[in-house]
Amino acid sequence: MIGLLLLVATAIVLFARPFTEQDVLVAEIYYKDRLIDRIELKEGLVRDFSYPENPAVIFRQYADGTIAFLESDCPDHVCVKTGRIG
Repeated sequence: MIGLLLLVATAIVLFARPFTEQDVLVAEIYYKDRLIDRIELKEGLVRDFSYPENPAVIFRQYADGTIAFLESDCPDHVCVKTGRIG
């Protein structure tokens, strides 16, 4: 019985979503617990940007499909020190 359950669970995991060559990563940008943007992290695109809600926070999207904080107005700068996220 346990083996059958494991087999069914494996089949669900493998076939529940369609196969794609490449999944697109998405970065969600929140400000004060509110989603303000969803960014597709496409390869080949490089840009710096910020949002009117807090223009002191500057992001960079890199050509390799990663994103990072360039600047922030928080006191400890943990987000800037984190580096690229992908």
